[in-house]
Amino acid sequence: MTKVMFITSFIRTKGPNNQLMYLLSDFNHDDVLPIVCVLGSREVNENTVAIESKCKVIYLNYSWGSSLLIAPHKLNLLIKKHNIDVVQSFGIRCDIITLLLSKVKKIVVVRNLTMINWSVKGLLGKIIGYLHLKIIERFDSVIACSAGVQEHLLEYGIESFVINNSILLKVDNYEANKTHTKLNNFVTVSTMHPGKNIEFIIKTFISDPNLKECSLNIIGFVHSELQQKYKKHVNIIFHGYVDNPLQVYASNDCFISASLHEGLPNAVLEALSVCCPVILSDITSHKVIVEGYNDIGRIFSNNSQSSLAAAIKEQKRMLDLVNNVRFFELLDKRFSPKYMTKNYVTQYKVITDV
Repeated sequence: MTKVMFITSFIRTKGPNNQLMYLLSDFNHDDVLPIVCVLGSREVNENTVAIESKCKVIYLNYSWGSSLLIAPHKLNLLIKKHNIDVVQSFGIRCDIITLLLSKVKKIVVVRNLTMINWSVKGLLGKIIGYLHLKIIERFDSVIACSAGVQEHLLEYGIESFVINNSILLKVDNYEANKTHTKLNNFVTVSTMHPGKNIEFIIKTFISDPNLKECSLNIIGFVHSELQQKYKKHVNIIFHGYVDNPLQVYASNDCFISASLHEGLPNAVLEALSVCCPVILSDITSHKVIVEGYNDIGRIFSNNSQSSLAAAIKEQKRMLDLVNNVRFFELLDKRFSPKYMTKNYVTQYKVITDV
């Protein structure tokens, strides 16, 4: 049995904590005995309840700054007390602290394109990104959450092993996408990060005559300048933040992502989990998701309006062939929690046998 300590800054209903919850749900305790250490305080949400039901959770109640000074000593005591074999960290603060721990194997999970994500914050961001990469390369094992992340790390001489993020098929909890004779309602997700390339999608929908009767529903953060620029176009609808994006995906005909770069996009997996077909830009992290599944996912040449319009036309042609079974097959084959957990257990065994 391998005793694994997971270190996270908090437990919230966000991507990394979702993955931790999936991981803990599928462990066989004959193989892995998990403990979760939270640097901050307890927050009440569904992931907190789920994770606490699966294993022991220890809250250290430290602030960001104090955790860097105090947490390493406290964690070393806990590692000794519980005979921990492996520590797995979630996020830059946890990565820094984990490096300071002793007599334990260390795994880091990289979930984004580190330098690209930090570089949007200017010179300081580039410095932080560079330092984070230097921290990452010192771990005993580096896990990339997608082939795209692995490619990015290799550009900086860091080797990694790919274990895809996972997602549960959620069609039973939402009204499944229905087959229509027209493909008129589209949805995309925007954030503060310019790499989402939202304006390109908007321009395509207002300039292509075949799309002017179609609605583009944009959820998430959109800069006010961009909203003002396109508010006169009735087919461009800005929803802002929504409480239940899965319901929005399920009620639309198709999800579009024109991202310039991604780790492994949770929004794409979530759309597929409610049987919403996807149309994606031709970056590695998109292509590995839908390869071989052209009936429910299509790839277009990014920043080419004609290519995006053609992909939409092709997806419309495939509407009658869309079968919910295909969504289940894709997610179960490549992104199931059981598959992810199996790969992590293998890594724990490899790292402790060295």
